[in-house]
Amino acid sequence: MKITDWLQAISALAVAVLTYFLWQVGKRQAELTNQNVKIAKEAADAATQAARAAESAIKQGAETAKRQLRAYVHNEGYHFEPRISGAGLEWHIQVRWKNAGLTPALKTISTGNWAELPDNYKIPAGFDFPNLPDAQFHPGNIGPGQLVSTHVDISAEKIWDAYSNSRSIAVWAWMEYGDALDPDVRRRTEVSNYLFVHGDPRQPTCAFSLALTALFNGVDDDCLKPIETTNT
Repeated sequence: MKITDWLQAISALAVAVLTYFLWQVGKRQAELTNQNVKIAKEAADAATQAARAAESAIKQGAETAKRQLRAYVHNEGYHFEPRISGAGLEWHIQVRWKNAGLTPALKTISTGNWAELPDNYKIPAGFDFPNLPDAQFHPGNIGPGQLVSTHVDISAEKIWDAYSNSRSIAVWAWMEYGDALDPDVRRRTEVSNYLFVHGDPRQPTCAFSLALTALFNGVDDDCLKPIETTNT
């Protein structure tokens, strides 16, 4: 074999070796590029998940803050006051409401009513706890920790007639109010009690006590009746 043939063979081998080396380098670079792309995608996915988790935590924190700071209006008991009217002695019953929350209850509306029950201490089936035909609605705001009252007036003679004939009386009231933290929300609280008489209700020294009825005692979604008023 001639020297030139050897040189050509060596050159061809060198080219083959170099080509193979460059192919391996390219292959490795492609693998590294794919790996980097994969790492970058995983990093982007992790960042997206972290952002979503942060967003969820912020929303949960905001909801928790709302629950902790919102107004909570509940019944704080009753007060009985004898009053003399043109019809004689009547009992002025104050249904007391308290805002136990940390922000004001806005644009509050409340009213109350009572009814004589045909069955002693039993709410009739289908009873819908109606408002008075000429219901007195009491608008206003209630600050944190503040007390307000809704009043219900009952004639002493009517109380005497009911209880002397083995009937009973239920007294109820409701309040609806806006939420300072969420202007689109309207809230409601209901309270209803049986009235127990200790003495002669025709005498101003008569005493009373109360016991919750099975219905019309709830807050927000647990209320028996739907929201009746608006924030406007």
